[in-house]
Amino acid sequence: MRVMLGKAVKAGICFYALLTGVVVRAQQIDVYEEASASSFPLVGDCAATIVRDKADAEVVDVAVNLLATDIRRVTGRKPDVCDSLSKDGKPVVVVGTVGQSRFIDALVRSGKLDVSAIKGQWESYVITVLEQPVEGLGDVLVIAGSDRRGTAYGLFELSGSIGVSPWYWWADVPVAEKKQVHVSRKTIVQGPPSVKYRGIFINDEDWGLQPWAARQMDADIKDIGPNTYEKVFELLLRLKANFIWPAMHPCTQAFNIYEKNKVVADRYAIVMGASHCEPMLCNNVTEWDKKTMGDWNYETNPDGIYDYWESRLKENGRYENVYTVGMRGIHDSGVPGGGSREDKKNRLQRVISDQRKILSDYVNPDPALVPQIFCPYKEVLDIYKLGLNLPDDVTIVWPDDNHGYIRNLSTPVERKRSGGSGIYYHLSYWGAPQDYLWISSSSPAKIAYEMQKAYAYGAEQLWVFNVGDIKPCEMEMDFALQLAYDVNRWPAAKAMTFIDEWAARTFGESHAAEIGGIYREYYRLVQQARPEHMDQVNFSRKEQQQRLEAYADISKRAEAIYAGLDKADLDAFFELVLYPVRCADLMNRKWTYSNWGEGKKAVEAYGEIQELTQQYNNKIADGKWAGIMDSAPRRRPVFKKPSSDRISTAEPMVSLEPKDATCSGKMELSGGGILSGDSGIQKEDSDSRAEFRFKADHGGKADLYFLAQCADEEHDSWFVSFNGKKIVSNDHATGAEVRWFKIMDVELEKGRNELVVVQREPGAVLRQVVLMEPGCAPPEASNDPAYVFAAPDYAEIKNGAASKWEKISGLGIESGALAVMPYETEPLSERKLAQAPAVAYTFSSDASACSIESRFLPTHRINEGMQLRYAVQVDGGPVEVRDINVPSKSGTWADNVLRGYSFGRSEHELKQRKTHSVTIYLLDPGMVLSQVRVLE
Repeated sequence: MRVMLGKAVKAGICFYALLTGVVVRAQQIDVYEEASASSFPLVGDCAATIVRDKADAEVVDVAVNLLATDIRRVTGRKPDVCDSLSKDGKPVVVVGTVGQSRFIDALVRSGKLDVSAIKGQWESYVITVLEQPVEGLGDVLVIAGSDRRGTAYGLFELSGSIGVSPWYWWADVPVAEKKQVHVSRKTIVQGPPSVKYRGIFINDEDWGLQPWAARQMDADIKDIGPNTYEKVFELLLRLKANFIWPAMHPCTQAFNIYEKNKVVADRYAIVMGASHCEPMLCNNVTEWDKKTMGDWNYETNPDGIYDYWESRLKENGRYENVYTVGMRGIHDSGVPGGGSREDKKNRLQRVISDQRKILSDYVNPDPALVPQIFCPYKEVLDIYKLGLNLPDDVTIVWPDDNHGYIRNLSTPVERKRSGGSGIYYHLSYWGAPQDYLWISSSSPAKIAYEMQKAYAYGAEQLWVFNVGDIKPCEMEMDFALQLAYDVNRWPAAKAMTFIDEWAARTFGESHAAEIGGIYREYYRLVQQARPEHMDQVNFSRKEQQQRLEAYADISKRAEAIYAGLDKADLDAFFELVLYPVRCADLMNRKWTYSNWGEGKKAVEAYGEIQELTQQYNNKIADGKWAGIMDSAPRRRPVFKKPSSDRISTAEPMVSLEPKDATCSGKMELSGGGILSGDSGIQKEDSDSRAEFRFKADHGGKADLYFLAQCADEEHDSWFVSFNGKKIVSNDHATGAEVRWFKIMDVELEKGRNELVVVQREPGAVLRQVVLMEPGCAPPEASNDPAYVFAAPDYAEIKNGAASKWEKISGLGIESGALAVMPYETEPLSERKLAQAPAVAYTFSSDASACSIESRFLPTHRINEGMQLRYAVQVDGGPVEVRDINVPSKSGTWADNVLRGYSFGRSEHELKQRKTHSVTIYLLDPGMVLSQVRVLE
């Protein structure tokens, strides 16, 4: 990125040399309520007149009129908007695009305005005050853009500076009134942006945006239509974004079904695209009719599909678009046509070739000059890796794993491609292993770490963020798009300070620090388990108690702020702070009390969630958001109302220890449990199994539980049968986690009852089996280690030969984590351990051995040429090396993203002394150490 530095001189602007590779933020526009010699009277005794050329781009006229309206919101006086200069004595604001505005070009020709720093640049602008540049006029405030969006961004920079939030409409953020507005005379030069195309994907809109828009915005078509999109496009411009993948679920008609949609997009200068599974701007879900158009199969129906794509470009080729190339199933399903991966690769090759022919016919004779993206999402990544010959000018858009951890980044060879790369990143998601559609829960630190890592590896052409319905993730969307505009403004280590600035802009300085503190703790808690994942993550009793207390604290603090706010601030605070914080607290309470058997408290928490959601939909902003918030999207089990019955712990009817079992195959007693061996335990029908035989002296129903612990980072699948009938399969425990597995409605027989537990994979310990009276739970299993160290709480730290540790606040399952910088650090071989960054922790123990569990952010290796290796050493003893990279979509990956960490475990002997030291070395880039645990 290149950024221009500038300073004002008396008759114009003189610019310093361009700086390459260093991002420098221009100063912000200072605004005053009183006039001074160093200010320009935007609204003094009268409102300034805004002058623009009607021949300029349409978006300039749109932005000018929105600025005029914003000025009225602040001061009560709306400036006149004119197409000519008038010498009526009023202050004048001249707005325009270089090469498209006769006013701007005249100032340039006269030598009064120097635009050499922005001319020809992408989406750049200059804001400055010229002293009497035209005879008969006073000083003039000039906003000049390098292109149509650059001009619009300059106008909205002024809107934001005088106090109009980009979220004034979408989150009801009030505008502070001022009698007068005077702006500083210093020169502001900004651009070009860090990332060329920056925008959002409206997705999974079924439970919020679509029903709300159909009712509140586009009632005539009962859908998301031009009225809704106009508000979306305005928001994007105010956030200095330029790109969108529109809503595309079956509940919504395709964007291009409504003719006005693309017209509105062009009026707001928004670049249209279509999602990773929608080639050539086509929404196949609602536009492809199998009955009239044939199969969606390029093997059997290439002509029909070609005509379909061609017709879209005949209509839309004249607009500014970014085209997705390639082909997947009708709606986010696998590549159609069957055959081997090699067959699919060859088919995709032919598809892309034909698509470029259409682009050359209807957009530009040279398709290399047409913006195109290829997204290797899901199975397409494997096909791409087979050697797909992707045209060099096509931008590869790497996806994350749907949970905020980028799956793959460009290799050194891929970084040389002229099309470069980009990122498709989720802030909201519908899918495996569990959705998170309800409340946004991705911290600025996490977003910054992953996206800046991607930028370091060349992903600077396009960033698109899946924001779901927009409403649940306003702050996260704001941060992500600001980062895309200026990638260095919020380094990962300082990303959480964005919350304080955002809070100050939104609610004022007096509440900023307290809101920042609330949100820091909120993000720490949801990293451990998103609210929608509470039924998938297990915590020890101690951890559950700590989480209850932490959530209760931030809820109380948020409610205290809400109670003291002015009436004008209440709606915005409810939407942006109170609802997410309180609902996350209540979901945690619901599941914790359910686990504890305190059904009444669990039901109360559930009821409060419903009340808050009804308040959001029916009362906030006088009912403006009716239908936007759903407290149970997709009706997942996690959202269900709990039972009000109290399930108490009790003494078991039958309790079996490992010594009571008959073990066969490779099973053996170890450490108080039954440990499976390394062979023969791979199939359900394996002869290697642990058999429990016992007698019960009465019949009837009981609840059966067995207690298990996994021995390493791999997860084990269990097959359990009782009296010859399979009860459960494919359940698992992970890591140091000790948990009860529950099988309901076991029918006890008089006399002998037989339980059989079979492990599909080796490595786990079975500790106990109990039969409980129906409705009773066994005593809580303990997962608490001897010592837990948050990564930044080290005793010693050593930087690497070519890298250094950096604390990143707000990242990981603690309040901060340690990462290695720079992002592009070269991997180290295990022989070069001395050159690796290392961090040490001390603990006391009289034990003869211990296990060390190292927890990391669940990132993926940078690309196929790398790993995620770390090394552990205790008391200077043997070094244990672990690689924690796991395939996306594997069972272990699912566990990792749900609980917010991946981990490795190693076993160590302890030397004969009281105090011990454990040292962690990082050997590969892209690793973030979150926590170190000592298990005795």
